[in-house]
Amino acid sequence: MSKLKWVGLSFLSLLLLIGGFLYSQFFGLPWEKIKAEKILTEYVEEKYEIDVTVQKSFFNFKDGSYGVHFISEDNLAFTADYGKHRPQPIWDYYPEAVWNQQMERELGATVNKLFPTHDRIVFSGAYGVGHDLKIGKEIPPFDEVNAEFDLYVGEKSLWSKEKEIEVYQSLFALVEILKNKEIDNLNMMISFHTEEDTKMSHYIHVNSKDLNKIHTWEDIKTLQNEQ
Repeated sequence: MSKLKWVGLSFLSLLLLIGGFLYSQFFGLPWEKIKAEKILTEYVEEKYEIDVTVQKSFFNFKDGSYGVHFISEDNLAFTADYGKHRPQPIWDYYPEAVWNQQMERELGATVNKLFPTHDRIVFSGAYGVGHDLKIGKEIPPFDEVNAEFDLYVGEKSLWSKEKEIEVYQSLFALVEILKNKEIDNLNMMISFHTEEDTKMSHYIHVNSKDLNKIHTWEDIKTLQNEQ
């Protein structure tokens, strides 16, 4: 083999090694993805006594963990991830998916009716609480969990002074419903684009800790000035 060919092959091998290393740093190793997928599938199926289907796997290059997007037998989408070098290697978010579904079923139709011009309604929050509370098969209702959840409503309509009373009244009606249902761990945020700049937003917040302070729609307006 000529010296020139040897140098060329050596350079090509070096490029392949570097390319393989960089690929593994950003996309993980295929066999590790398969291993993590098997570990996580067995873990969540045994822990919650459910059947799941793998949608896709992923690699988090920030901490070197591998994860899986699952769909459960009751059609809940959730993720779980595995990092073998972490103190607690496995984290899953099935309880959080259950709580989000509970909130949607309990309050979704009401929120749709109170805010008919929305373009997005999102129930979320408390991610990691299921792990911290060591929740297993018996998952408590979201309103009995010692954690805060969030409701976000994105409005298509523009914010204006003319809409102010209407919006506060709708939000007050929702607060009253939460009180009647004894739900005291849901934060609420409504966002509107502004007339001056549709890229800017006007927000109205109601924190769960303030629910008992609200007795009229004017109280919600007062709380906005205090935040």
